[in-house]
Formats: sequence, structure tokens, C-alpha cells
Amino acid sequence: MNYLDPYKSCFLFGALRYFANIEGAVCLVNGPSGCTYFNRSAVLNMNGYFNSPGPVHTPRIYCIDFNERDVIFGAQKKLIAASEEIIEHFSPSVLFIFNCCVSEIIGEDIDDTADIIANKYNIPVIPVHSAGFKGDHRYGMKLAGSILVDQFMKKKTKTEPMKINLLGELDYFNRAMHEVTDYLKKAGVEDITYIPGACSLDQISDAPNAYLNIITCQNASRYLAEEMKKRFDVPYIGKASDFYGIENCYNVYSSIFDFLRIDKAQIEQDHTYACEKIKPLRKALKGTTAFVIAGTRRALGYSAILSELGVKIDFLFSECDGEYINRDNFLKYSSNIMCNEYPDDLAEKIRELNPDFVLSTLPELIAPEQSLRRPLTDFAGFSGAVEMGRYLLNVKKYGYSTAYALISKR
Repeated sequence: MNYLDPYKSCFLFGALRYFANIEGAVCLVNGPSGCTYFNRSAVLNMNGYFNSPGPVHTPRIYCIDFNERDVIFGAQKKLIAASEEIIEHFSPSVLFIFNCCVSEIIGEDIDDTADIIANKYNIPVIPVHSAGFKGDHRYGMKLAGSILVDQFMKKKTKTEPMKINLLGELDYFNRAMHEVTDYLKKAGVEDITYIPGACSLDQISDAPNAYLNIITCQNASRYLAEEMKKRFDVPYIGKASDFYGIENCYNVYSSIFDFLRIDKAQIEQDHTYACEKIKPLRKALKGTTAFVIAGTRRALGYSAILSELGVKIDFLFSECDGEYINRDNFLKYSSNIMCNEYPDDLAEKIRELNPDFVLSTLPELIAPEQSLRRPLTDFAGFSGAVEMGRYLLNVKKYGYSTAYALISKR
């Protein structure tokens, strides 16, 4: 096939998602307005700013509006001028300068520009070679993790007991991590850093002193966790979808509390409670079917919840990172899967199978078909599994829009 239906975002987007959340950071794209506009819009959406629970400063993502003349003659003078203006206007904690496809192809030397600006203003200026043709968003996040370790995590001074890093939750408000955060705080863990959730350069610098890293999304943070283990001997716990599904959550919470030598009585109690709560939901959803379209973490995570609710998964579409996740991880939930395959026509497959539920975190692939918009709960944790069951029952009764409104009010 010579034409493709795209379903993955690019290298630039993956790197932008990481750095945009850092407190005081400014991201400057050495490229045209269009590339920056769409990537900025996606960051605002995917990092949770559009569904902000309260007032918040949106990330500062700008560009130099690369034009035809810049392609021919280069744009270093323009980039230096923009960088100087940004620093003098915003006084950022760090400036990230990104090459996109066109600036990388013509060989724009953002390393030299970064050195000029850093020496003049004495702040960190980080070049990011993030051309979209180099790979998809996963590679952009891997590069971002590498930059964080190389540039900001210089050394380990001492291991601080009960200091935890939650790695890989890209939502600025860390919505999917509320439950595990509550457990940790109630157990006495007060020093919790979310990387690359809302965090500061000081917190990133102090991250090597953590007692434990917890992976919340494999694509977003497995590489970072491995590098911190190798360089700073920080152990890590967690895989792709551990925080979705009652049994997955019970297992990862137990592993964390065992490692920290914390009593698990509350987890045991909440696990039993969640199992009881889904029994009537499982009964009510018996015989229903679902079609799942999502990235690795939520494709596997939502599938785990659906299986616990007794919902048959007719079809499962996702990306698949062969280094950590293989097709067998998906096949245990459905015999009909597409992993790392470009979607031919998912909307047509939905109409053909006519499932009771369509759960998608990639609604653009199936618009204007019915799809799931991520509610604020995100269905993570024990409570999230129960919430998904209630959501699906409301979809049966009232349709998607009403069900979404009801669950987002909670």
C-alpha cells in the first residue's frame, strides 16, 4: 500500500510533551508556524490543559515562523533574536530550542545557537534535534528522557528514604496518579515528584536521590527509569498498564508497599471493596462487546478493566513497542488485534462489528463515529475500574454524550 492513514504523532510532539510541563520552561520551535500550531494544540489537549480543574498557565510554546527565505539562507539570526526576546520577556528557567523537519534537513545549527544564548544570559538553553522523520512520539520521549538525565540529573548525593519519583505521566495534573498518590501520602510519603508532570528543574535535579522510581507509562518513561537505574542506582517498579484494572492495581500497589515496607491493610481492604463493587456491574454488562482504540498503556489498561467487567473485546487497535511489549500482551484480551499496523478503515470495522461500546483515546481515527472522550477520572486505579463500569452502563442507558457528562461531573 502506497498511501497510509496516520495514527502516530511525530518525534517533535513526543519531545514537546515532556518539556512543555516543566515549571518556567519556554519551548521555541525553529520551524514554521503550522508545525508549531498543531503540535502545541496537541500538547494542550493530551497534557490535560483543556480540561483544567482550575486556573493554570498554559505551556509556552513558540516558533520563529520559518519561511521560504529561511529555508534557502538559514535562520540563525532570526532564531537568536527570538531567543533573546523570549529570555528578556519571560525570564525562563530553561529554554528548549527544537529543530523540526525542514530546519533539520537544511542543517540548522541549533547547538551553536544554544551555546551563544546560554553564554550571554547564563541560563540553560537546550537544543533538541526533533525532526519528525526521525521517528514517532515514542522516540521523542526517549530523547527527552535522555536530555533530562544528561543535562539536569548530574549526580546522586544521597538516597532519601521515602522519596518517590512517578515517571511518565504526561498529564500536567497527574490525573491518573491521584489514587496511588493518595495511598503514598497516607502512608507517610510526602516527597513525590512527577516527571514529566508538573515539575521544576530543582525537582528534576534532585530526582537521582529518590528511594524508588515508579513507571506509570512504559513508552513515556521506561528508558528514563533504566537510565536512572544504571547511572544513579535508583530501582524502579512498573510496566505498561499497571495502574488500570483492579488486579493490575492490586499487584503494583502491593509491590510498591512491599518495597517501602509499608503495611498493606488499606490496599487489601480497597481491593476487596472494588471487587464487590464490580460484581453487579459485571452482571449488568454480561454479553456486551467493545472496540478499543488507544495507545499502548490505555489499550492494555482499558482491556484489563473490560475483561474484569465481563465485556468481550471484539477488536483491539494500538501501537506496540517491540522492545518492551509484544503482540502476545494484546492477544490475551482479543483475537482480533492490529498492532503497529496502519488503520485501513477503523470506522468501517466498527460499523461491521457493531460493538456495544467504542473506547478510543484516538478519536480522530474514527471521527465522526461514537467514541470515548477521556473523562477527568481516566479510569485509573481501583476506583477507575468501577467508574468505567458505571460509565458503560450509562452509555447503554443514555448514550455517549450524557454518560460522559455524568462521569465528568464527579
